[in-house]
Amino acid sequence: MTNWPVQPFTIRRTCSPLDFGAAGDNETDDTVAVQSAINSCSTIVFDSGKRFLIGDVMLNHSNLHLRFEANASAILLPSGGGLLAWCSGCIYENVSVVGAGGRSSVIDGQGWRWWSTPGIAHKPKLLVLHNVRSACVRGMLFRDSPTFHLLMRGDRMSIVDCRVEAGLDNCDGYATQPNTDAFHTHGTNIYLA
Repeated sequence: MTNWPVQPFTIRRTCSPLDFGAAGDNETDDTVAVQSAINSCSTIVFDSGKRFLIGDVMLNHSNLHLRFEANASAILLPSGGGLLAWCSGCIYENVSVVGAGGRSSVIDGQGWRWWSTPGIAHKPKLLVLHNVRSACVRGMLFRDSPTFHLLMRGDRMSIVDCRVEAGLDNCDGYATQPNTDAFHTHGTNIYLA
């Protein structure tokens, strides 16, 4: 069995959040620049060695490819809502989030800021792909989400060569980081490898 690739599409434009004023310095809020890149381009490159701090970012169109180079990170701000493709009454097609593999391309939720808060209703997830068709997440490390690391709902979805780390600095495990499910999937034709 092979994973379902994202279908070929016309690349409108390739850009980086740096093209829209992001600092990628792990200090500056880069949310507006990352969102501007997504709004303007079909392929967004998160540059090697950069650490982009983000809040609520909407993955708001079909034919969208996020590419994390080696040693690139997106880090959730304390008030952040994660990367969300949430489409009510429509379907986003051909969406991919691809990293360099291993542990070098990271989406970090800084979950320790949230884990002592009871319940999960208002805690962000790192990556949500809701109502998607032909979606692929590959080669990413998801670290310390406030709640679910990756939530996918749709058809023809694949998760390949991804890793999840949650609260690895302690030995008592689940008690201190509740509801940090790794991959929460719903739908048809789901491939995990």
